[in-house]
Amino acid sequence: MGASTPSSPDSCLPKTPEARANRVVRGLLEEAFFGLPFLGSRLLQELLSGREGRKAEALVLARLRQDPYLATTVLPLPLPPGWREAAEEGARGDPRVPLFPELLAA
Repeated sequence: MGASTPSSPDSCLPKTPEARANRVVRGLLEEAFFGLPFLGSRLLQELLSGREGRKAEALVLARLRQDPYLATTVLPLPLPPGWREAAEEGARGDPRVPLFPELLAA
């Protein structure tokens, strides 16, 4: 494919890994809260493609590990295995009433 034109879909994608990671987290939250399909979507695939996408995925995994509220919120979603592990790790730090007691026992 040639260079991106203003009307091509990839021209709307965030360019930096940080911006892509933010968009992925937003998509996960939209799916968790509102049921909007994001996991398995073409947008997610495009956000995680290429070098910036790999960096963005690493940032998303770090956020899932570091943010217990985010992790607990997205844990019920059908996450890919590596993402699920990161979310389970992050959910262990949730100071609220434990919603997943089996995670605390691990």
